[in-house]
Amino acid sequence: MVTRPEFTSATSDDGRVTALYHELFQRDPRSVEVQLASDFFKAHNFYDPNLNRGAKPTGKTGDKKDPNDMAMMMGNANDSIKNAGDAVDRRPLTLWEEYAQALLFTNEIAYVN
Repeated sequence: MVTRPEFTSATSDDGRVTALYHELFQRDPRSVEVQLASDFFKAHNFYDPNLNRGAKPTGKTGDKKDPNDMAMMMGNANDSIKNAGDAVDRRPLTLWEEYAQALLFTNEIAYVN
């Protein structure tokens, strides 16, 4: 969500919030929703509006492990997940990714197929 052009081209926090609402809900955020987003970011005293704009994952992947060794497969919680496909980076979510995830958990996003 936070790597899409609609989000990354936004020039302000309000613009990024609006981009997420357009992507998820196909509507503009209400003023109270923009305020709630602002409160969310202010609650994190480390928040810097110039950071977390959909940055690419960084960090190294873990060493190759024997897939037949269950203890080795479990590994350290900070290691990458090992499977038949590509390694998955287990870095913490950025603040914007956390916010987008919170929006995904709202009742408005739920639907019945």
